[in-house]
Amino acid sequence: MSGQAAYASGDVNDLDRDTCEQSKSMGTGNDPIWVSIYRGNAVGGTYCMLTTEGRLAAFTIVSAEQLPLPVSVTVKVVLWE
Repeated sequence: MSGQAAYASGDVNDLDRDTCEQSKSMGTGNDPIWVSIYRGNAVGGTYCMLTTEGRLAAFTIVSAEQLPLPVSVTVKVVLWE
């Protein structure tokens, strides 16, 4: 990941490229960033992001094992051309 990400409502199945492109809060830079695996009291959240190659993508956090410090996190990803 490029270090640029922005929270998006819904699920990756509901997002389109234009919605993610309009997420101007993605910031700048190539430093790693951390996103919370929690939305409210549950695991979840959807983020639009730029890849290190400059491509637009989005992911939804589906589940996490062994909370509060998960060993693995499952995500659903879409990558646009």
